[in-house]
Amino acid sequence: MTTTKRHVVAPFYTFAASQLFFALIGMSFSDGFDVFASIFLGLIPTGIVAIVCLAVRAAARKNQPAPPVQPTPASGNSEVDAVVFEGRQMLHQLESAKSKIKNEAVIYKTNEIVDISHKVLNQLHKKPELHSSVKRFSSYYLPTTIKLVTNYGNMESQGIQGGNISNTMQKIENTLETLKTAYKSQLDSLFSHVALDLETDIKVLENILKTEGLIDNENSLESFEKGE
Repeated sequence: MTTTKRHVVAPFYTFAASQLFFALIGMSFSDGFDVFASIFLGLIPTGIVAIVCLAVRAAARKNQPAPPVQPTPASGNSEVDAVVFEGRQMLHQLESAKSKIKNEAVIYKTNEIVDISHKVLNQLHKKPELHSSVKRFSSYYLPTTIKLVTNYGNMESQGIQGGNISNTMQKIENTLETLKTAYKSQLDSLFSHVALDLETDIKVLENILKTEGLIDNENSLESFEKGE
């Protein structure tokens, strides 16, 4: 906390010190030793000093590297924890590659992929037994997506709309749309076991309610599914 505060007030200390310095210089060259005039004259170079200090601080914040990916709490499965951590690192790289792109459509598609990928990793962390179903996701889909987005940014930065560059960029954009659909399917597949478990619970609950005479066949789940 102390270090941060010192950085925040440093420009103001510089401002005050330079104000006094330039005011004294102005007074030494003033025949009437007009203090207020000297201070006013000192405002011009002092303002420049303050602006430079603030600009240096802004540049330092802009160039500051993004914070590293923090380890996710252990799931109880070391292999899954490693996959989740590596996946989050790759998403960090994907975000970095996306930041160099100007095409709004590509940015939007990449954002969706990142959002879905986080949900996939979160579900994997909650259900480590699903590890086998996301092996290709972490070992191939994510690395390939990073490669595509990175190359798109590199080509876009050339500022040349040649045949090869334009065609490749369009193919990458189309592929990202396909990947977005695949990522959604990957996330949906992770919830298939949840749907199956819930369906079993619903049927057991329905049988108990029927046994106790609380519902009849007309109010059963099967009748609703058949539209009766």
